[in-house]
Amino acid sequence: NTEICGFKKPVLIVHGIEDALVNISYAQSAAKGYSNCKLVEIHGDHGFNSEESFNECKKATIEFLNH
Repeated sequence: NTEICGFKKPVLIVHGIEDALVNISYAQSAAKGYSNCKLVEIHGDHGFNSEESFNECKKATIEFLNH
């Protein structure tokens, strides 16, 4: 986390709760390292392969970019 602590611009992290490749704890830890971060935990795996998880990711991204 020491590498990311100095980054001050807005950051969005979208992470699948059922991700078997990268544990969600990594995203949670990274989110704490940024001063301006939004972490969105969605249902899905690493690649957001289902239509539902892809749409959740897309919605979170659009909302983040519009604010």
